[in-house]
Amino acid sequence: MATAASHSPWVCQALTRLRDCPSLVSQPLERQLQARFLIAAYNLALISPSNFQLLLSLQGQGSPSDGPAIQFLHSLISSLCPPPSLPLSIELTAALLAKDKLNAFGLMEPISSQLDGQRSVRAYGIYPRASFFNHDCLPNACRFDYVDSAPDQNTDIIVRMIHDVPQG
Repeated sequence: MATAASHSPWVCQALTRLRDCPSLVSQPLERQLQARFLIAAYNLALISPSNFQLLLSLQGQGSPSDGPAIQFLHSLISSLCPPPSLPLSIELTAALLAKDKLNAFGLMEPISSQLDGQRSVRAYGIYPRASFFNHDCLPNACRFDYVDSAPDQNTDIIVRMIHDVPQG
């Protein structure tokens, strides 16, 4: 059960309204997840403005190809469950979705023998410091998550260098 510090009553109401919204339920799963992310991000703005500013400082700009999704999600949340005392704009929605797209890390299920050794994403999170690591075709770091470890550390990720990196 989440504590009052992690989310407000508005989050519970907003998630319930999203769950019961026919226009969202008919959307692809990715769009539904984006709506939930926006609720979490707006909640962050309400309960921790400094962490919300940190989120906004991460890399990511909206793309014109994302326009229809941005417009749909902005209209949906603005009409269905606008956050209290937080001015919403389509630019803010676009910025948040871009930050999510470029900086989110999937937290993986353990390897499953039922899925031919494949892993699926259990949850995801944004780790601001980890988002600065090189994610190129030849990355210099690799991350490990331990979702099934002790509850006080099950959202930690460990970053290990793959090869030597020049200083600087």
